[in-house]
Amino acid sequence: MDGKNTLSSLLEKQYILPQELSWTIEHILLANRHLPTDLLSQEDFLHPQFHHLHDPYLFPQMQEAVDRILKARDNCERIVIFGDYDVDGVSSTALLVKFLTQIGCEVSYRLPHRVKDGYGLKAYFIDELKSKDVSLVITVDCGTRDIDVINHAHSIGVDVIITDHHAVPQSIPENAVALLNPKLPNTTYPFSSLSGSWVAFKLLHALVIALEKNTKKQEAIIKQYIDIATLGTIADCMPLIGENRVIATLWLRELRRSGSVGIRKLLEGKDPHEKDGDIVGFHIGPRINAAGRMDTPYTALSLLLAGESRIDPIVAEIEMLNTSRRDETKFATERALEEMDVSGEILWYTKDDIEHGIIGLIAGKLANDFSKVSIVLKDEWEKLVASARSGGACDLMELLTPSAHLFIAYGGHREAAGFSVSKAKSDELYKSLCATYREIEKKGDQKTSSKITAIDKILSEEYLTLDFYEQIMQLGPYGVWFPKPIFGVEVDLREMQDLGSSWEHISFVLKKSKKFEEQVKAVGFGMRGLIPNNQDQKALLIGELTKNIWNDRVSLQFMIRDIILCDSVWN
Repeated sequence: MDGKNTLSSLLEKQYILPQELSWTIEHILLANRHLPTDLLSQEDFLHPQFHHLHDPYLFPQMQEAVDRILKARDNCERIVIFGDYDVDGVSSTALLVKFLTQIGCEVSYRLPHRVKDGYGLKAYFIDELKSKDVSLVITVDCGTRDIDVINHAHSIGVDVIITDHHAVPQSIPENAVALLNPKLPNTTYPFSSLSGSWVAFKLLHALVIALEKNTKKQEAIIKQYIDIATLGTIADCMPLIGENRVIATLWLRELRRSGSVGIRKLLEGKDPHEKDGDIVGFHIGPRINAAGRMDTPYTALSLLLAGESRIDPIVAEIEMLNTSRRDETKFATERALEEMDVSGEILWYTKDDIEHGIIGLIAGKLANDFSKVSIVLKDEWEKLVASARSGGACDLMELLTPSAHLFIAYGGHREAAGFSVSKAKSDELYKSLCATYREIEKKGDQKTSSKITAIDKILSEEYLTLDFYEQIMQLGPYGVWFPKPIFGVEVDLREMQDLGSSWEHISFVLKKSKKFEEQVKAVGFGMRGLIPNNQDQKALLIGELTKNIWNDRVSLQFMIRDIILCDSVWN
């Protein structure tokens, strides 16, 4: 196989080899992710600082929101933070409850139940809060679409401040004291891809500015809450560019000094030098979400609000719920794969005996495995309740919006969304979504472009060091729109070792040494099927650099994600 054929093989699997081998690794990563590579912009991106945060008063109506909250504090009015049951909603609720309590407000909270209440503000919540003499409700991570509920609140004398980040419909609430949403048309706020928790944080930031004129003291107060605000940003898969990168970096720099006892507890035993957003995305986020999925979101909220004396039993309960969530998801996903047709352009799976709290997790697993839009629907009598995940195939809101007339309700983000639809319209909806998806493909070929992965660098032995790994990690945090570096390593298949009881795993020694710390192995779990019986050729391993920790000793490891058979990538 010559070099041309090797390149063809790469393109068939939708990989691109690095073109400018003389570039610095920083320049390569930014260029391959279509981010600024000029020196000034590069410096700001790679080394964000506190002063890069935008002025919160760039939000239209921010002043109205601040004035109303301070009036409520001064008049001893009862304030309630109304949130959501996921990480973004719970973290938003926690940070505003903590801060408003700190500045002397009489504040409490209310969270909906995932199954009993569903998403968003309801009129019966307003009536309940009115009966308890609540005069101001602040929504977090919801409220933009709840026009009728806001009107009802206004009619009975309950003021509402909306903080939200979801897509804005054609009509918006007119009777709210303030509507803070970076996606509002004609907004003066310069960054639209904020999480719900960060919109709530911008309200907190504005209040700090109003109450404290010393800028150093402002910064000190604000930094106390960045940890909780960042949970929603990473867990809700917001792109780690712009202001999101600033806040994630600020927090991850001082990860172990989190002001939240609950967060510090969840971080116990994790690598103290790890600076990657995965620690939230794969460790903290799922545990907080597990409470809302399997039980009640109040357990997760208590984790973020509790002090040292109460935290241990809460953490134990969270771990139990997370284990239950993981087991149920595994079983349900395996069953879905046995029962569904995965050949369609959109994966569509309906079941009546599936737990409501895990349909999004199943959709996410299917989307990741097949790189397709995946929609999992729970049959609830006369309607279907669905969670959708994009799998990188397209923007879900672009996909769903043309079919808005068929939904009972819908909403979400580019990567994740949800909706409900009557059973009578479900077939029509599926056909409509497929038609829209084909139009999206034609318009921008988004499906293909999203799947193409640039290999950032082909690694020779000189780069297979822990020092190079640490250099790479210092360029993080990595996440949506700034994924971890993808590397290639050439190997001879004759040097492969089979691993596992049934020999389904493989490994290669990339760098030999008598010292454990200097050895480098490539490991591919479940990769044996990609290797032909005739192993008399070379291959390009594609994957990520990680650390292998064994008996408190650390070595570099290459995690194989894919294998390209070739003679040489340099031919």
